Amino acid sequence: MAGLSGNSVGQTYKDLLTILGSTAGEGLEATEKQVFDGDGVGAAIKLSTNSVNLTGTFKLGDTAVTSTATELNLLDGAAVTTEELNLLSGMTSLAGQVSLPLTYNSVSEVVSGNLVEYQNDDTEKFSIDYNGVLNLATQGSTPTAVAGGIYFDGTNLFFGITE
Repeated sequence: MAGLSGNSVGQTYKDLLTILGSTAGEGLEATEKQVFDGDGVGAAIKLSTNSVNLTGTFKLGDTAVTSTATELNLLDGAAVTTEELNLLSGMTSLAGQVSLPLTYNSVSEVVSGNLVEYQNDDTEKFSIDYNGVLNLATQGSTPTAVAGGIYFDGTNLFFGITE
């Protein structure tokens, strides 16, 4: 380990770190203070007695963490596997349109409810239940531009409607 022994203050002062706040001699407090070197250059870290606040690039094992704090907090307490996260990563939503990979291989533990349910404005549009039954919402009027699509009017099921 490198030490200061045998060196003058003039040779090593830039290597010292401080958390000097607005008043000298306060040390760590509950309020965050930026870490500076002995020449007054600020580091990308602030310390307090109850927090560490990092700015810039945060690395773990030389790998940059690119997720935001909000994204990481979404995973806090989540009981999901890497496989499930990879499935979810293929989902995109663009202006109300959803594009998904509809494959999922480990559904043996699902014995009730829906495996998949898609909603628009809190209204179920279709779902696939635990038995593999596709349930379509009843349309109030004939949709437009549904060539190659499936349409249910409450009584009849239509395939490839064009109007």
